[in-house]
Amino acid sequence: MNDRPEMIVFLDRLGLGHLVDVFLAEDVDDDVFWTLGEAEFQELGLSLGPRKKLIGAMEQVGLVTERFVQEEPRDGFELRRLSVMFIDMVGSTQLAERLSADDMHDLLQSFFVTCSDVARRFGGYVASLHGDGALVLFGYPRTRVGDAERAVNAAMTMQTDLNARNYRVPSGEKVEVGFRIGVATGPAIIGKSDQIKVGDGLRMVGNVMNRAARLQNASPPGGVMVDVETQGDLNSLFDFDFKADVEMKGIERAGAYLLVGRRQNARAAGADPRLGGDVLGREDETEAVQSFWQNHLFIGAIAIK
Repeated sequence: MNDRPEMIVFLDRLGLGHLVDVFLAEDVDDDVFWTLGEAEFQELGLSLGPRKKLIGAMEQVGLVTERFVQEEPRDGFELRRLSVMFIDMVGSTQLAERLSADDMHDLLQSFFVTCSDVARRFGGYVASLHGDGALVLFGYPRTRVGDAERAVNAAMTMQTDLNARNYRVPSGEKVEVGFRIGVATGPAIIGKSDQIKVGDGLRMVGNVMNRAARLQNASPPGGVMVDVETQGDLNSLFDFDFKADVEMKGIERAGAYLLVGRRQNARAAGADPRLGGDVLGREDETEAVQSFWQNHLFIGAIAIK
């Protein structure tokens, strides 16, 4: 089922018909258009107003990749089962030596914008943007069914989006950049202290953090490495390659698996891989509800533009 309006029609209804040539010049067709986000619109040269109008309308319609409402952490600590993602830029120290401070800042900002955008689309919470890396949590502040699956889907999307970008810094130099991602799943104590206020106050304690960090270090550029817990949760949905040569001394259940990709026919046709579960025996009813909801939201989004 595809109730999405054509890109040209959608832009025209929003009063942005003059941008059609911008998208066509980059070979953006109707299918690609609905996968774009803030980072891509900015890279295409769209000013702030059109970017916000596009994102707002796409979110209301529910046609863009799902963007979960971000919740703020509450004071106090709790035990959670998390899927933790660490991602960093390969060779950033050498790049910082070679590039000017302005160019390096622009490069990192582009990286952080893409990471944050993808994380939010898959329901992740960006807990930290530090140095040349990011820490993203799935399962906090809100726990959802399928957090591990969303984390791995987000990791794959991040690598695709980051590697597809043309990193050309303000000075005009084109920069070749690679990224490594580690994902681990397990329990952790997490929360905000109402007594110690440092930064945003979020504190995390658990071996899952150490595993994710070590896996990220072991991942090859462009790769996604996961632990045995994540692999165990998702081995029916994704293919993994066990890496016996990866050692993580001092860490229990330290198996490391390189993500190969999503298995074909891992889900029924039309199932949403971000939701972590299929609706069984209600295909006709689900399609009718989705069609009604999208059509009416689209009418409302256009009416209030």
